[in-house]
This record gives sequence, structure tokens and C-alpha cells, in this order.
Amino acid sequence: MIRRTLAALLSSAALVAAAPAVAQDVLAFGTSNPEQHPLVTRVLGPWAAAINAENPSALQIELRNGPMIVNHANFFDRLQDDVVQIVWGITAFDPGRFSRSLVTTLPFMVETAEQGGVAACLLYERGHFSPDMDNIVPLAFVQFPQAGLHFNGHPATSMEDMAGLKVMTGSPVVSGLIQAYGGTPLSINVPEMYQALQRGTAEGLVMNYTAFPGFRLQEVTTDHLQVPLGGGLGMVFMMRDRYDSLSDEARAILERHSGCDTAHQLGAEVDMGGRCRELCAQPAGSHVPRAERRAKLPNARPCRRSDQGDLYPAHPERRGTAGGVSRSLGQGRRVGATHRKGKPPGPNGPGLFHARQSQVTWSRAATATAPETRPAERS
Repeated sequence: MIRRTLAALLSSAALVAAAPAVAQDVLAFGTSNPEQHPLVTRVLGPWAAAINAENPSALQIELRNGPMIVNHANFFDRLQDDVVQIVWGITAFDPGRFSRSLVTTLPFMVETAEQGGVAACLLYERGHFSPDMDNIVPLAFVQFPQAGLHFNGHPATSMEDMAGLKVMTGSPVVSGLIQAYGGTPLSINVPEMYQALQRGTAEGLVMNYTAFPGFRLQEVTTDHLQVPLGGGLGMVFMMRDRYDSLSDEARAILERHSGCDTAHQLGAEVDMGGRCRELCAQPAGSHVPRAERRAKLPNARPCRRSDQGDLYPAHPERRGTAGGVSRSLGQGRRVGATHRKGKPPGPNGPGLFHARQSQVTWSRAATATAPETRPAERS
């Protein structure tokens, strides 16, 4: 009896040992940025680390930093060819492929990365970026805050100062703006902008301050115009067929680190980093009021590098609800979104409010210029 029982146990153990283990999915993530870039150290790296900590036996993400494998121009091709399985890319750098997302680059459209990322996520979930993104799976939307105008050795007191100058931008929308003010737009990759300004290939650029420390642009710019000239939408994404080939556990892990909650968290981190790295020191009371920013562009506040104190002064963190507004392409209407921590927005949830085409009610109390009358709810 004992022998038969022992034999049965050994046989069961052999079957368990022979059973195939769940295969680990290892995904290469091309960030296009140097390892020390704030976007990698503060946003993309921590996002990947949180995923790797969940279940290392099921899913691991390996960062591929730097522009040697993936860069800002070839990120989609590298993903499509399976050189990497996850990429970071800015949609404005591939406007023909992601034309519907260019709404996020419009001047004055969003004020913070937090609100813009959530608005972009909601637009995607509601199908407004289709069919551009039908064959990919966005894992995270990261909106960049409004860009300003920066020159090297030329005054920046109004938009008219662009006349006759070569100004770099990665946005088709901003290219039209530059031409409208008499400038010549140049499409130059971000890692090459430093050299272009240094050699005089370009006299200026339109860029948000979050890009300055990673690419040392503060070293080759002297004059800055604080004016909202549009943001930019970045994405972490995979090809859909590659995503579908992952194990159920791997997909579940990615889903837990995707969506509008993730856009909210990553956007808040970008906003915090951007406020701490603003190039021009702004003493108390010298911030450009929101009403003035929404008025004529030439009234924006000029700033010279010689006026700077602390190069990257700290700014108090804004707290509370982040409100956002974005325009839905194809329907010609605005989609507003608020997103509270711990309260993901739903189709009729507390994270949404609606807006007429003629007015928008912002949810943040700091927006003193918002109309007092709330727009009617959509049916």
C-alpha cells in the first residue's frame, strides 16, 4: 500500500515538473531619448519599472534609450519591423499618420499636460482618433504643455519678431503660424536643434520648456516670449497584433498601467517637472495673466536670459482637479474633461463636464476668467 501511494506521488510530481511553465514576455521599449533625459528618468522609466515589479515571471520591459535604435523620426518603422515592441513617439513628428491627433497641438487648446493627456485619452476611447490608431494600442498618452517662442541673439518682444527669421518647429500647425508672421519654418529633429542654433542654421524655435534641460537648449537661446503656441501629444504604444500575441497575464498587467488614470498621473509629473524647469525666472506677480495670454499674441511677456536669477526656479505645485478641453475632429465640437485622483472618468461619471461651442466652464477654481454660467448638459 505504501509503495503504491509513493509511486502515485512520484508520478504526479513528474507530471507537474513536465508541465510547461507560463512563458515570460520580454518587450524592448525604445524611448528615443538619452538615459539621463528627464522624460526617461521621471516618466517613462518609472512607468516601465512599475510594470516590471508586478509579475516578473509574466512580463518584463527592457528600456532601449538613446537615438541609435529608435529616434523621433523612425519610431513607427522600428515598431512595425519589430526591432522594438514598445515605442515612445510624438504624433506631430508623423503628422501624415496621426493627423487626427494634431488637435492637441493647437495654440490655447490646453493649459497643462495633465488635462491634455486625459482629454486625448478620452478622445481615443470614444473613437475620435480612428482610423489613424486602429492598428496600434496606445498604452499611455502624455501631453506636453504649451510651447513658447525662443531666439538666439534676436529680440523676442512680439510675434512680429519672427519676420525674416528661420524658426524650428515639429508642428504643422505652428509652421503655418510662423509663415503668417513672416518667418520661415524649419523641420529639424529635437536632438539636432542645439547644433542648428549654435551654427546659425536657425535663429529660433518654438518649444515648451520641458525639452530644455534634456537637450541643453538654454545654452543656445537668449530671448524668450511667453506665449502659448500649442502643445504636443506623445504616446507609448504597441502594434495591435503584437499586443494580441501576449499572454493573458501580460496584457492584464499592461491594462492596469494604461488608460486615462495613467495619462492623469504622467501628465501631473510632466507639469511638475516643467514648472521646476522654466527657463525664465519670474518674480512674484510677473506671471502673464490667463486673460492676457488669451488676448492678442503680441501682448505676451518677453523675457531675456540676462534677467534670469535661478535658472530653474521652483514653482508651487497646483493641486485640485485638472480641467481639460479639446476639440473633436470630424464633429466640430469640444470635449471637456476633468479627472480627479482615484476617480477615473466614465461615460456619465463625475469626471466629465460638457461645453457649448461658444463657451467653456473650467473646473479649476484658479481659472478666474472662466464664464460663471455653466453650459447645459448634453443629452
